[in-house]
Parts: sequence; C-alpha cells; structure tokens
Amino acid sequence: SKKIKNTLWLGSEVNGFFKYNLETGNFKQYNYDSKNQFSPGNSISFILEDREGIVWVATNSNLLRFDPNSEKIESFGKKDGLPSNLVNSIIEDLEGNLWISASGGLSKLNKNAPREQWNFVNFDASDGLQNYSSSKAIWMSREGEIILGGNDGIISFFPGGINDIKPDLVIEDIKVSGVSLKSDSSAVELEKSIMETDELRLSYTQNNLSFEIASIHFMRPKKNKVMYMLEGFDNHWISTDRNFASFTNLAPGEYTFRVKGSNGDGIWDNEGKSLQIIISPPWWKTWAAYIIYGLLFLALVFALARFQRRRLLQAQIEKTRKLELAQAKEIEKAYKELKATQSQLIQSEKMASLGELTAGIAHEIQNPLNFINNFSEVNAELIDELNEEIEKGDMEEVKAIATDIATNEKKILHHGKRADGIVKGMLQHSRTSSNEKEPTDINVLADEYFRLSYHGLRAKNKSFNADYKMELDDTLPKINVIPQDIGRVLLNLLNNAFYACAQRLVLSEAEVSRSTASEKPTKENKNYKPVVTVVTTAKENNVIIRVQDNGSGIPPEIMEKIFQPFFTTKPTGEGTGLGLSLSYDIITKGHGGELKVESTLGEGTTFIVHLPSEK
Repeated sequence: SKKIKNTLWLGSEVNGFFKYNLETGNFKQYNYDSKNQFSPGNSISFILEDREGIVWVATNSNLLRFDPNSEKIESFGKKDGLPSNLVNSIIEDLEGNLWISASGGLSKLNKNAPREQWNFVNFDASDGLQNYSSSKAIWMSREGEIILGGNDGIISFFPGGINDIKPDLVIEDIKVSGVSLKSDSSAVELEKSIMETDELRLSYTQNNLSFEIASIHFMRPKKNKVMYMLEGFDNHWISTDRNFASFTNLAPGEYTFRVKGSNGDGIWDNEGKSLQIIISPPWWKTWAAYIIYGLLFLALVFALARFQRRRLLQAQIEKTRKLELAQAKEIEKAYKELKATQSQLIQSEKMASLGELTAGIAHEIQNPLNFINNFSEVNAELIDELNEEIEKGDMEEVKAIATDIATNEKKILHHGKRADGIVKGMLQHSRTSSNEKEPTDINVLADEYFRLSYHGLRAKNKSFNADYKMELDDTLPKINVIPQDIGRVLLNLLNNAFYACAQRLVLSEAEVSRSTASEKPTKENKNYKPVVTVVTTAKENNVIIRVQDNGSGIPPEIMEKIFQPFFTTKPTGEGTGLGLSLSYDIITKGHGGELKVESTLGEGTTFIVHLPSEK
C-alpha cells in the first residue's frame, strides 16, 4: 500500500471511523463488527497510519488493521496473542515494529516479518513496566525513544535495547523404554554425551522414547517457549509447556527429532537442534530376510509353474491331437466340396464359352445352309426343265441342263461338308478334353476361332461391325498341344478383344451424340473403327500368338488383377471372372508356356501367348 496524501483519519465512539479528504472536503465512513459493521459501544481510542499507508485502529474490543486500497479490515485480539482486547494506543518505531498499549500490558508486533510469522511479544510488570491502567498517552522522539503514560507515571525505553539474543536449546535427557540414558548409559551405547550426540541407534525393541528439552535464556525465562517435531512420524511442530516429548511404539525406520525455541521477547532460534534416530528392524524384517523370502517364493512358484505347465502341456497335446483329427476331417470335407465347386465353376465357364461358341457357329453355319437350300431349289427347277427338253428331243439343251445340275450338286456337297466341319468343330470344343496333346496347326486353329468369335458377337449384336486381320506365319510348325484347351484360350482372348472394341465404339458414338455446335467430337471419336488382329510367329523354340485390339485399354491399377479368379470388369451377369484365370492356367500349367498382357490407355491391349515347340 502507498500512503494516501492529504487525508485525515477520524474516529468516533459509536459510528466507526472516517476518511477526510483535505482537498475535496469529502468524508467517507467505515464501520466494523462481525459483518464489518461497528456495534454500539465499540468506541475508537486511537488511530495510526503507518509508513506503508496501512491504518491501525485501537478500540475497546480489539485491534483493527485497515487497508485503504482494498478497504479490507482485519481484527486482532487476545486470541491472537495480545495481552487484552482493550487497546489504548499504537505507535510505530523506527524499524517499522508496532508497539500496542493494552490494558494488560505492552505488546510488540514485527509487521515486517512474513504474514504467517506475525507474533505478538508481550511485556508486563515482570519486565519492569508499572501496573497498567487505561491510558492513551504515547509518544516517540526523533531518536526513537518511546514514552508511555499511565496513572502511576511514565515509562520510556528505546526499542533497540530490548534483548534479541536467541536462546540456547538443549536435550537434557533421553529415556529409552523408560530407562534414562543420563543416569544409565548401558541401555544404549553413546559415543558422546546426551547434549552433544547427534545420532541414536536403537533396536526394534527400543521403540518407546521420551525427551526432556529446554530453551535457555536468562532474561524472563518463564516466557521462553519450546516446539518439537519428529520427522518421519508426524511432520508438524508441537508446542509444549512441560518441555517434554514422548513417542511410543515407533516402527523400525529413520526419524529426525527437531527442537526450536524462543526467548521471552519472542525471538526464535529456528535452526534449533536435531537428533537422528535409527531403529533397526528385527532380523525377519531385514532386506536379507526379504531376499530369502523372495527366493523361496520364486522357487515355490517355479515348481508349481513347472508342474502346472507339464500338466497343461499333456492336456494341450491331447486336445491338439483331437483338434487336428477333427480339422483333418473338416479339411478333407472342405477339399472335396472345393473340388466339386471348382469343377462346377470350370464347367460354368466352359458352358459360357460354349454359349458364345454356339452363337458363332449358328451364324457361321447359316451361310453353307443357305447355299445348300438355294442350289437345291435351283436343281429342282433344272430337273423340271430337263424333263421338258427330253420330251422336246433337244439333246443339246438336255446335256447343258444336266451339266448345270451336276455343278450345283458339287456345290451342295461342298457346302454340306463345310457345315459338317463346323458341327464337328463345335462337338470337339464342347466335349471334355482328353488331356492328350497332338500335333496341331496353330494357324488353322486361330483362323477357325477368330471367325467363330466374331460371328458369335455379331449374333448377339447385329449392329456391331469390326475389321479383323489375320497375320499368320506360313512357316509355323505344328506343335503338340491339347487343341480343345488352346481353342478355348483363343476364343476367350478374342471375345475379350471384340468386347473391348464394342465398348469403346459405344462410348465413341455416345460422345458424338452428346456433341453440340460448340463442342464438336474429336477426330478420334468420330473416325474410330474397331480392329482386332491375330498375329502368329515362330521364334527360337516358341510359337507366339498375339491377340491385339484397339479398344480403350486396361487401367494400370488393375493390370495385376486380371489373371485372378473371379476378377472381371464386365457388368454383373456378363462375365464369370474365370476366363482369363483358366486361360492362364491352361497356358502356364497345362502347356508350360507364358501368357502376358501389354496395354496402353486410349490405344488398346495385346495378349501374348508363348507356347513351346518340340521338334
């Protein structure tokens, strides 16, 4: 707080105290009781504003401390250490201490000390003061001499002359289990006297201790005070009037007995005196004993664990044996079911392939059947003309008609054999593979399945048209393969190629139809023509078949998945996801070859088949 300038503090007998501003002439009233209000009869006898601006008010019932900044009021009385609740006058010495004159004597407060250490030091007739009676007369000279007035005269003193020598603290005697070490040193071996010793070692049976302590100062010795504390047992200071401390049934461990005291003027020796006390535990509570207990416990646990582990191991072995037997049966059952499911899936894929093949065959066989039907009808008409010419006797015309009939019969025979070959090819493809390899002309096989695949797609989508090219190597040798399986692979690759072209064609036509006057279709979309090409070549000891399309290509993120079973990019119901997986197995596992794919988005895809050729 800072001292408030131009302020006068005034007190009354019933209305509290006032602050009067000398500049403005304004009054402000302050009252006080249990609710910070003055009660009737609580009159003010003295007001002091200290050098820090704090206002101290003496009343007939307590001492008040008033902070003008916060306007907070604190009350002090006999319960706080004052000799009486009736306060007569207050003065501040040169060191900032307050001297309070009360009806019971004179009290000193060192308000410069920390708040928690504030302590009232009281002086009375035993210290040389006259018998006190009510008086408000108090004054301090420039030299710091304080003069008190009373009914029996005046008293003067210099505050600095009050004795401030700290007291001496001693431990006069220690009793261990009722035996005084001062009179019987055989109970505990001490290297020094009781007053000089700083460490006491005891056994676990010597756990009842008492101390006789004293604070020695010869000025007003009756007012000397002592406090003690046993660290490790109770970490709180205890005040005693008997200068005696006792502790019973202390547990083994380390303790520190501390003592501090004050003289009659309230000067404390806070450093005090200390004594280290070590009570040893019994042998069965020592670390060595605990280690032995631990080792014995670990040995017991190890033995029990070993026994339990052996028992559990035997039970687990038996359980595992039964479980393995049950699992073996389940695996065998699952394997049979898996084989059956695999066979069904493969058959399903074959039937899907057969369905596409049948559509191609139906479209392919239609041409020779049309020829057969047409030439049959022409021959029927020619026979009628032949009969007419015979009746006329025109033998030259008869011979010419007969020649035409014979020519047509050859054509009927040719197209009939062609239809027969197509049917046999279908039967050969549909029947179960014999798994027997035979010398096969890959060019013939490729040509046959190329046409079947294209016509199969045309049969399902009559609006679809595509160019297909055959670039076949005439020097290609016959190689030992299973024709039905290689045909199935070629059909699958060609179906995928035509499908990719058809999809891109649909997208291109859709983009053209969406174009507006301001958004014309690109030249690529406008002029897109589906093209599928089959190329065969012989290289070293391999026959290489390349199936190329100019569709939209395969995205890089799915390139690694296309040979996985059940993976398909076709809509639900249009593909099983097994075609490429079965083709991969036929080429790699069934024929020891390779099946690879190369693709560029927006340009197309090429599947490459490597089949080993045996000379």
